[in-house]
Amino acid sequence: VPHAHLQILPSNTDIFPALQHKYHFYKKLDSLEELFDIYQRRRVYLYYENQQREKFVFFMDAIPQYLRLVAAQEMGRTPRGDWKVWGDDPDCARVDDLLMDQTVQRLGRLLKK
Repeated sequence: VPHAHLQILPSNTDIFPALQHKYHFYKKLDSLEELFDIYQRRRVYLYYENQQREKFVFFMDAIPQYLRLVAAQEMGRTPRGDWKVWGDDPDCARVDDLLMDQTVQRLGRLLKK
């Protein structure tokens, strides 16, 4: 895959219903190897895996940062999903820096285990 975005969301919010509502064409995957065939045929897709490790691919046109926007909406944090809305606000930038530091610390602890 020459270009991809990876969004890892530390939340128990399942965004599958929102994705299914907007994109009616999807497939449940048995393995990640199926993504290669889908990529060869379609080039553009959205891959989603829930906490139960169920894997789905949604067939869609490319919408930049779409998954992040849906996740923020489903978690009740709509403005946080769109960096264009809050990125210039100094208070939001400060909170973002703090959250980034906390996330890096937490991930570091998990990776050391």
